[in-house]
Amino acid sequence: MEFRTRLVVRNKNKRAVVSYAGLGISAVSLVLVFFPSLEDYVAWVFGTGVLVVLIGAVLAKGKIAVYVISEEELVISTSGIAIGSRNYPLGELSSLDINMEVYAGMLTEAWGMPKDAISDGMGNDLSFRWQGSKITCRYYLNSKQHTMQLGLVLQEFYERHVPFIERRGSTRTYLLQELDATGLAEFKKKYGYA
Repeated sequence: MEFRTRLVVRNKNKRAVVSYAGLGISAVSLVLVFFPSLEDYVAWVFGTGVLVVLIGAVLAKGKIAVYVISEEELVISTSGIAIGSRNYPLGELSSLDINMEVYAGMLTEAWGMPKDAISDGMGNDLSFRWQGSKITCRYYLNSKQHTMQLGLVLQEFYERHVPFIERRGSTRTYLLQELDATGLAEFKKKYGYA
């Protein structure tokens, strides 16, 4: 059994940087509010920032997101983890941490997001130690069904007693579920951890 998905990487579109600069210029206008001698410039600086954001968006052809979905894949299986073209045998990994925050289309109440915002599915990450180095990547979940496929691989990990942490943000999960003390005890008994 294996789980396949695409990696999430930083946007390397250099033209998008122009839009980010525009955001910075607009933010400076907020600082100017606190200086009475410069209050006449607030609207001009803010307007300039907005104009730079728009110019950057046009130059970048609308692709100004900080993170984008890569062509490279993440593959998680009971034999190991492949990130792009690099393979890491499961027996050589330690401190495996799989964070499944959101899938595309999921309603989320993440910090800084409006209530009931729809997720893009890119807020997930995986990390582990391999030969003394920490390896991290972000990955994409396209649907609830896609997340359940990952859950099937995690179930095999539990059955084989592969050491790893599964979580949703700062909350520990077990097969995608938050468990109370009773549920955790039953889970440990079922998979031979008790």
